[in-house]
Amino acid sequence: MARLLLQQGMSYPSSVAVSTERPAPSGRRFTADRRQSLSAVNLRHLGVQARRHAVRRSEETVGYVDRYEPQLLFLGMSIVLCSCLDAFFTLNLLQAGAVELNALMARLIESDIQAFVNAKIGLTCLCVTLLVIHNKFKVFLVLNVENLLQAILVGYMCLVAYEVFLLSYPPL
Repeated sequence: MARLLLQQGMSYPSSVAVSTERPAPSGRRFTADRRQSLSAVNLRHLGVQARRHAVRRSEETVGYVDRYEPQLLFLGMSIVLCSCLDAFFTLNLLQAGAVELNALMARLIESDIQAFVNAKIGLTCLCVTLLVIHNKFKVFLVLNVENLLQAILVGYMCLVAYEVFLLSYPPL
């Protein structure tokens, strides 16, 4: 641009240095290759670490992904399976004389058992799907969604084990 201004007869501010040198024929600014003088010792060999000690920026990003890890599929399917088992064991416990404490589910059971099963499994599938979609996010800025799914699975497994225990040893 400076050369263009000088060719058109326009003045260029004197505070700006104007270079009239032509670039190297190869198109690079420097003709000497800076990689030619490699040091024999890398700083990492001396125990000096880089400035960043955390994970790379690409791994820190929070957002949506196109492909999900297989363990997320396993967690989601296991939670849905435990939900199906919970619905089955709940209906068996209700036949044995137990009482449903969840008011919404109790109303659904009284009106239509098929509606109860559809609502229970449908809501579980919806919630698990939303959590899997948001697996790179954090809950309350502390807990990873994947860890939350693991905790939900452990909770469901404990609930199913408790229902099996109640079916095996009914209270007097």
